[in-house]
Amino acid sequence: EIARHHGVVAGRVREDLGESAPAIENSSRPLAKVTTRSLSALQLYSQATDAFGQGRVGQVPALLQSALAQDPEFAMARRLMAQIHEMMGNRAAEQEELKRAYDLRQSVTQRERRLIEASYYNLIGDDTSAINALIALVTLYPDDPDAHALLASEYYDLGDLGSAIQQLRQVIKIDPGSASAYGKLVTWLARNNAPDQAIQVYQEAASRGLDSSNARWGLGMALWNEGKVAEAEAEFRRLQEANPPYASIGRIYFARVLIYKGRLLEASEQLASGIREDQVARNKSPELLGRYLLARTAVDRGDRAAALRQLILIMRTGEPKAFQATDLERAGAMYAQMGEVRFAIRALKNLEE
Repeated sequence: EIARHHGVVAGRVREDLGESAPAIENSSRPLAKVTTRSLSALQLYSQATDAFGQGRVGQVPALLQSALAQDPEFAMARRLMAQIHEMMGNRAAEQEELKRAYDLRQSVTQRERRLIEASYYNLIGDDTSAINALIALVTLYPDDPDAHALLASEYYDLGDLGSAIQQLRQVIKIDPGSASAYGKLVTWLARNNAPDQAIQVYQEAASRGLDSSNARWGLGMALWNEGKVAEAEAEFRRLQEANPPYASIGRIYFARVLIYKGRLLEASEQLASGIREDQVARNKSPELLGRYLLARTAVDRGDRAAALRQLILIMRTGEPKAFQATDLERAGAMYAQMGEVRFAIRALKNLEE
């Protein structure tokens, strides 16, 4: 029988798992309040959510894989694994894990079910249902940071950065130890043309010991927005040494700096190297963005044939239909700029299918 672990019971569970009373008392976070039939899976999932919240994304997949080995029907573990695949750019794996979580939603609590359903609606592009589910969720559970964080992401996907940022600030108010929320807030403020606020939030997070790769990415963007290109370049160079997915992000943004500085050959080499690494990791999203930038760089270098080769590879992506829009829009726009009307129309038709 699937057990639901809440509140005070969590302490007894942790004792059963072998933790001492002082360790339980001094722990920064209790076990997660989620549905699973395995006590060890619950502990592993709780470690994974702690690592995720603290910005240690590289540690999360192994913990979740171990949890799912204990309980393959652990719906919330599959939902979090889908989030990790999304961050890595492995879209097919994200879709698979979230579909499995969705299929298991009837065996979990109301809160978990709404979180899973909202994530799934977002995945399939049903934004109205996703927003409605999340507004209901934050109304029922106003102090649930996960609900506010997911609502923030939904607003971000809809292009409503102001509302997204407002929801993220609510997450930090509820959970001031969330490095992941701070990291997103830094990057989203930078994207919202508020580099001074982004740098201020970065410094606030760092003063609390909540520095993260995501926050450093946002810091790099904010510095670039302020015209501090050398400092931004240094941040993107350092980001390449981080765990996935931020190593890919660092490579791409460092290449963008090189393009900005007119060092096109170096940028091309950087992008080609990143594409090879993303192919090995099966992370399609950064691979395809890298190919688009490589095509742009080829056009700037006057190598039309090389640009067309990259655009053809983007068109033949093999990605699930739900994920092709952005890549096809980029390819179509570049075809149009190059005067390749026939291919631009083909990209548009693919978008409409």
